[in-house]
Amino acid sequence: MLRGKKHPKIFLLICVLALSLTVTVVLRGTVFAACSFTVTNTNDSGAGSLRSAITSASNGNTICFSIGSGYQTINASSGYVISHSITIDGTSQPGFSGAPLIEINGAGAGAGVSGLDVTAGGTTIKGLIVNRFGGDGIILNNNGGNTVQGNYVGTNSAGTAAFGNGASGIGMQTPNNTIGGTNAAQRNLVSGNQGTGIAILALPLAAI
Repeated sequence: MLRGKKHPKIFLLICVLALSLTVTVVLRGTVFAACSFTVTNTNDSGAGSLRSAITSASNGNTICFSIGSGYQTINASSGYVISHSITIDGTSQPGFSGAPLIEINGAGAGAGVSGLDVTAGGTTIKGLIVNRFGGDGIILNNNGGNTVQGNYVGTNSAGTAAFGNGASGIGMQTPNNTIGGTNAAQRNLVSGNQGTGIAILALPLAAI
């Protein structure tokens, strides 16, 4: 007797459940797609390290951080060459609430070594603390169109003491880069470096 009878409530419930499942899958896919590589430890190299993520990344990839929670220090034994157009997003570290939590300490990287040597162009670096390298903290080489925002370059993690880099905080040898921005979250704190805070060796700039 019920075989040919429709049940609107049951049908609606099935549709709602199917829609919920679809939305969940899409949202989860978006979250995972945003992070191509995730740094999970403070090791200088090897699986889960920042160096491994940078080496493995391709154009368009995003590197995120999930090293426990809160402030973490990566002690670099050498600089990092960024040869693909990628995003390094320190603001992804759990516990981030405005001030950078991921410190890259270059005290052991060697004389004259720069921290993040960006050669690819089209790269975004945000939410990092870059200090104590012998050369520039961040150097933009070869290709322009880079974005550097929300970083502490040449200070301690609190931004209250000088842990300077040996040359400039940020050096630019390419044009059309964006350094900082119009809101507080985009601004860089560049201080305590032995050379110029921001060295501009190429024009035009997109913004500074």
